[in-house]
Amino acid sequence: MFCPLCSGTTMGRVGSNQYFCSECFLEFCFKKDNIIVYEIDNDGDLQFIGEIDGSHKDLIVLEKSRMFLAL
Repeated sequence: MFCPLCSGTTMGRVGSNQYFCSECFLEFCFKKDNIIVYEIDNDGDLQFIGEIDGSHKDLIVLEKSRMFLAL
């Protein structure tokens, strides 16, 4: 499995529909055709970063001034 954000190969599963990439240090889950992206805070809470539209592969919502290109 490849990370949908950085194309890294060191992916881990942290929940029934949640995954973590140890190369870009982001967590994501799949919701319908979209990929929801989270950053993990220092206290372990998830902070919403954005949502990737699976049909267009574009980051359609972006917070915290992070820029990602989904391949």
